[in-house]
Amino acid sequence: MTRVFIGGSRDLSRLNDAIRSRIDNIMTNKLDVLIGDANGADKSVQQYLNSRGYRNVVVYCSGTQCRNNVGDWKTEHIDANSNNGAAKDFSYYAAKDRAMSMGASNGFMIWNGKSLGTLINIFRLTNQSKAVIVYVAPEKDFLSLRRPSDWHQFEANLSGDLRRELSRKVRLEREHDRPPNQLELPSSEGGELKKKSTLKVLVHITLKRGVLDPQGKAIAHALGSLGFAGVDDVRQGKYFEIELAGTDPAKARAAADAMCKKLLANLVIENYAIEIVDADAPSARAKAGAR
Repeated sequence: MTRVFIGGSRDLSRLNDAIRSRIDNIMTNKLDVLIGDANGADKSVQQYLNSRGYRNVVVYCSGTQCRNNVGDWKTEHIDANSNNGAAKDFSYYAAKDRAMSMGASNGFMIWNGKSLGTLINIFRLTNQSKAVIVYVAPEKDFLSLRRPSDWHQFEANLSGDLRRELSRKVRLEREHDRPPNQLELPSSEGGELKKKSTLKVLVHITLKRGVLDPQGKAIAHALGSLGFAGVDDVRQGKYFEIELAGTDPAKARAAADAMCKKLLANLVIENYAIEIVDADAPSARAKAGAR
């Protein structure tokens, strides 16, 4: 089932006809909606979905209580790893947004033209090559982003101050996603640094059998339109190349496995396969089977 992460800026509390029409399409196609519990766009979309009696909704909340769950839908409570008394800041609420971006098939973001939180959600989705429709409220227009290259072009058109602050948030996001079990860095002896050895991790991610693949169908249709005959079906996926310092394939495989489970793959609908390549000896390969 296709799942759409709907999010937006907290100061956008009214949905115009264009936004409601997009949400109507989601309901007409009976897609699952993943949505947060914040005031503003989250609450407004919840109210609209509830007014239409739509039940295919999951509300994501940070901690044990939801701020808004208008339709009394199913909830997902995300551990924000905050200590008692800790401020509920950007990083606290980012945990649920991160979970939604990982669980979604694609996204619909309602952006006020300045919200960093909404921009980071767009980054999270496009960084996983998940399509995102962005409604830019100041321009009353829609943008379609499908891959990391689209994100980079979109980011380049932002104002200087906003782009600098966004770059800082993106760096923090990448640091957060870095697994804790990093491989050991090369050590030095006698004042000389040892030659750095690296392993390359190749990760192939594919949809599980039985999972609908609308992007694959769209690609198959496009290929047919371009004159490529005989294309009966296309199943799209993702491919990552990751270089890790170290020489132990077992440690590299364990680190890659953790990356897949925590970020790279959606374990509900996707399978992943890991291949370890010694970057210093390309012919030496060790495969880890599909998970």
